Amino acid sequence: MLRLILPLCLLPPACGGDAPPAAPISDGPADTVPLTLLDFEFSGDFARALLQTPDGRSVAIPAEPCPAATIDLRLDDFAFPRPLTHDLLLAAAERLALPPSSVLLELSDGIPHAHIALAGGQHELVATIGDGLALHQRSGAPLTATSDLVATYSDTITTGKVVAHAHAAPAGPRRPPSARLAQGDAFVPMRMIGIVQAAGELAVVLVDLDDQRAFPFFIGFCQAAAINAIFTRLTAREASTHFLFHDFLTAASATVARARITQLREDTYIGELSLSHRGQTLVLDARPSDAVALALHSGAAIEIAAELLAAVGEDASPYVELFAAGKRPVAGFFPAAGNF
Repeated sequence: MLRLILPLCLLPPACGGDAPPAAPISDGPADTVPLTLLDFEFSGDFARALLQTPDGRSVAIPAEPCPAATIDLRLDDFAFPRPLTHDLLLAAAERLALPPSSVLLELSDGIPHAHIALAGGQHELVATIGDGLALHQRSGAPLTATSDLVATYSDTITTGKVVAHAHAAPAGPRRPPSARLAQGDAFVPMRMIGIVQAAGELAVVLVDLDDQRAFPFFIGFCQAAAINAIFTRLTAREASTHFLFHDFLTAASATVARARITQLREDTYIGELSLSHRGQTLVLDARPSDAVALALHSGAAIEIAAELLAAVGEDASPYVELFAAGKRPVAGFFPAAGNF
């Protein structure tokens, strides 16, 4: 049982900020400079992307810490065991024949952001710098910047790379190693009631529609901030990648059909995201946190395999009572089934 439960409003990084504006389709500026992404620099909660022009000029652009940390790990050849949010977006783009064809960094009212052209310019999306660089890195789409952005950030003197903050990993699995709980044919509709926090750990809590069984699962802070922003109907930068995914689906005339958590495999919950497009259903492998975030954003159904819920689900009443209006945090409360 969680020793401390915190209400959603106590996730301060997810309680403010604006998402990038919707993108108009344009031919783009003619005066652009190719860039090469070299590294990232971190200082506290601040991150900068370190880039270089063909003539050797250094450019350091502020970037969002969450995508920056992921990109930085991949620059160091770290292999993530599961597809992340940008990988999910690119998988959808490939299936819908709208792959990123270029990424342009530019200034708008003095603020740097990215323009992402899809399928040779058929559509265009506006993204944060972090999202633009992540899609450039994963897709290989050419990266350029406007000359005014290069001029604005080329005089920045970098102080050398500082390792990003990392949360200590648990010493062992969150539950004893278990055999795979396979997906069955039956699924139970669920709804999210909130996020709980204790000792640096965060868990999303889902309950069935009858408020009988609860399904809590642990997630990282960046994913928690994004889900919290969507759940509380904020347009926060912490949810920028999921908002970008929604903009992409709108451009592709596709919608989220459902999110599912299907099985437990080697102490990890496995999810999938179903998209509807022109009468067809496309199913993509996804982290449960991404699938839930995108379903919340679009109002789509969230489901869990019935046999999985039967195996690891809990009595929902303590959670329902906790998140009822006017309830305060209580001690001695821990979600036994939490897994990233």
